[in-house]
Amino acid sequence: MPKKIQISSFLSRKVAEANLKTVTVALLVAIILLSVVQYITLRSALMDDVAAQAEAIAEQCAAAVLFSDQNDGQQILARLSALQSMDGAAIVTPQLAPLAEYRRAAAVLIPIPTDFRISPFAQFGVLHLDLVRSIEVDQRRVGLLVLRVGLSQLYFRLIAYIGMSIAAIAGSLLIARMLGGGLKQDVLEMETHLQLLAHTDAVTGLLNRHAFSSRLQQALSTVTEQGGCVDLLLLDLDNFKLVNDTLGHHGGDHLLRLVAERLNSVLRESDIICRVGGDEFAIILETRTRKSGSERIAEKLIESLAQPFIVDNQEVYVTGSIGISCFPDGGVDRETLTRNADTAMYQAKAKGKNAFEKFHPEMNLVLQKRSNIETNLRKALEREELAVYYQPKVDLVDHKVIGFEALLRWNHPEMGMISPTDFIPIAEESGLIIPIGRWVIATACHQMAAWKAAGFEDIKVAVNLSVRQTKNITLIDDVLNSLRKSGLEPRQLELEITESMLMDDIQDNVDLLENLQAAGIFLSIDDFGTGYSSMAYLKRLPIDQLKIDRAFVKDIPGNGDDEAIVSAIVSMAHSLGIAVVAEGAETIEQINFLRSVGCDSVQGYYIAQPMPAHEVEAFLLKQRGAGKARQHDVGEVVPLRSRAH
Repeated sequence: MPKKIQISSFLSRKVAEANLKTVTVALLVAIILLSVVQYITLRSALMDDVAAQAEAIAEQCAAAVLFSDQNDGQQILARLSALQSMDGAAIVTPQLAPLAEYRRAAAVLIPIPTDFRISPFAQFGVLHLDLVRSIEVDQRRVGLLVLRVGLSQLYFRLIAYIGMSIAAIAGSLLIARMLGGGLKQDVLEMETHLQLLAHTDAVTGLLNRHAFSSRLQQALSTVTEQGGCVDLLLLDLDNFKLVNDTLGHHGGDHLLRLVAERLNSVLRESDIICRVGGDEFAIILETRTRKSGSERIAEKLIESLAQPFIVDNQEVYVTGSIGISCFPDGGVDRETLTRNADTAMYQAKAKGKNAFEKFHPEMNLVLQKRSNIETNLRKALEREELAVYYQPKVDLVDHKVIGFEALLRWNHPEMGMISPTDFIPIAEESGLIIPIGRWVIATACHQMAAWKAAGFEDIKVAVNLSVRQTKNITLIDDVLNSLRKSGLEPRQLELEITESMLMDDIQDNVDLLENLQAAGIFLSIDDFGTGYSSMAYLKRLPIDQLKIDRAFVKDIPGNGDDEAIVSAIVSMAHSLGIAVVAEGAETIEQINFLRSVGCDSVQGYYIAQPMPAHEVEAFLLKQRGAGKARQHDVGEVVPLRSRAH
């Protein structure tokens, strides 16, 4: 018997060892397959990152190639030194000669194409990724951008991934053998470890989205059984895309790790923090009382982000917006609690970011109101609920009305007059601004034709363009069709684009303005002074007029800074042959100051509030009479309509 038992024990041990070897081989095969997938994923991510960088650099290089400015090209490429993976780059002219080059090391070879007509391409080698992109001006190729990106970071991540996986397997198997456990225990430990890897974020080391869902459900179940409350905080980093665009993917990952460490340092050991998205973190706070400390924690989290982060020897500032929802008051289940925290977070962003908001039921009312406005707005044109109001602009020299600004109004039969600040953003986001904007332009042109027939010849009407409209390929055709149908000259219509919108996509918008100017349209930059446009851009813009933003007018005279800004804008515009109109004039003192610095025209409630079309003719007749009465007193502008705020 003892011998049989010994043989049986020996056979069992051999079978266990054989099974263990089989499992080990299977896991190694799995690691190989996962490593291949990881390699493909890393290559794809690198390709996307480099392609995005190449597009941005190619746009910056257009002027340098166009004017053969080697110094400008060299300066642009020199910025690539901040990207550790960028080994070399070159700007190539149509003659296949390098205009400018950047090499991280003297031995770096930059593959110059042999054919200028070559299509943009990307080619992976063993050690490098070579990428060629066109440098274009007005859709015409003027040069090529060649980038050589080293793959050392990619291989480092891949090796780290493989090493971590092998180490995890080896460690688990060794521990299992040391503890003398059988095959079942080995497999159980391996499954546990793999489960841990599956629930851990690879970049920050925090729990990931999968773990977040299970941990939140677990916390809700515990509180339901034992009492207390669960606070869920969703934190989204503000403007993180700008960091990625500036520092690259590697720098963005580095910053995320630093942010995770900073946030973790504020939390208690019992608190749970997860990375649930690209730049979004979730914090689960569980307490045994109904007293929530979420707002105090949210304040600490925001304060912790105030100090700069050091990324690649650069100081980087980042802020966060936090939404808070509490169980059971802020949601009865995991999905509702998460959705409500997300709603509160977007409310915090809407209020200026770098803040927190706690969910309350009224927020859902805001969302319902928004949905209701969008639903009704889709039918507003059809039901003829929209109207165009007109606010006059007055010349500061002869006091004559020289034009009007068309302002959209919505009078709903049940909700009454709906503020443009409530429905215009919704129209923009939903795309409804395209048909509505087309209708406003057509209505303004038709109304100008009616005034012209009534004897008011020299009246322009200004119509604001939205972001969506400027990107609509039918915009110019829509404008010209409206002018043709109304029988107007193109210069009678004025189109306004805000400065901030103009600077957001400068090249495309300049092309649009040039096409509109070529068609004879009068062009204005609205809200000037808020978009940080430079003198270099301003002098090449095809515009006829600047509109000084009301923010610089409301505190003059008396505010020395605003007075200096307004005076400088007027002087700068006039030096470029551009007219200036000031918005938001409320007092005679403001008007007198604007006239004293040479401002050409003004609009605001001191002159008249926006009025429906049927009141404009009477207003213009009254203005003619007031103009005759002012011939003996040209020292001030007299309000032509009683103010009604």
